[in-house]
Amino acid sequence: MRRPLLAAAFLALAAGLAVSADGLADRWTRFKAGSFVTIKTTSRISGEEMVEETKYTVTEVTADYYALKIETTMGGNALPVTEVKFPLTPSAAPEWTWEEKGKEELEIGGEKVACTVRVGTSSDKKSVWTVWTAEVEGAPLEVKSEKKLVVPGGARTEASTATNLSETLKVAGKDVRCCVKTTLLEIEGQKSEGTVWESRDVPGLVVKSETKTTSGTLVMTRTREVTAFETK
Repeated sequence: MRRPLLAAAFLALAAGLAVSADGLADRWTRFKAGSFVTIKTTSRISGEEMVEETKYTVTEVTADYYALKIETTMGGNALPVTEVKFPLTPSAAPEWTWEEKGKEELEIGGEKVACTVRVGTSSDKKSVWTVWTAEVEGAPLEVKSEKKLVVPGGARTEASTATNLSETLKVAGKDVRCCVKTTLLEIEGQKSEGTVWESRDVPGLVVKSETKTTSGTLVMTRTREVTAFETK
């Protein structure tokens, strides 16, 4: 019974911690059609290993939606190619009401960083999302986030904190400057802890991530790495 729950925790981590308060769209819409990223995912649980490679290609960006072509190979077998359109209309966005709470200085990698603090409240008033945003290289960057959600089936907490704003990774032969964040997700007695490397220069934003999920005595690890990318 624990395996489905553990897998669900990982899906929640990917869907929850990977999305910033400013939404998911900008990770793709700032790139033109033809831009792509290929990600290798390795999951290990109870001595078993599963390797998956997925290529995401931007095929279209309009005022109303953006589209991604998704090509996946799992265990050496190619899955059917899909193309998904993601709406950009306001109704597609989460229903959060945001209020600016002032300024706060955080220390990140030994550096003092001035942040704007915003607090979001869900439409049902049950969930709260606090976000710290700093100006990094001339653009806003979410450097800390704490989310307490009340969802069907129970409550969950999510958190991410930047630990380094300028770590360089070698990705497909290119030097990519990354913001490094620690992440934590707790839901229904399960805990996922990890580290994620993000870069605005890579479609999809996430360059690399490492997570470890525990449920009782069961442990699952998951690594995602960009193996190729191109921007247009």
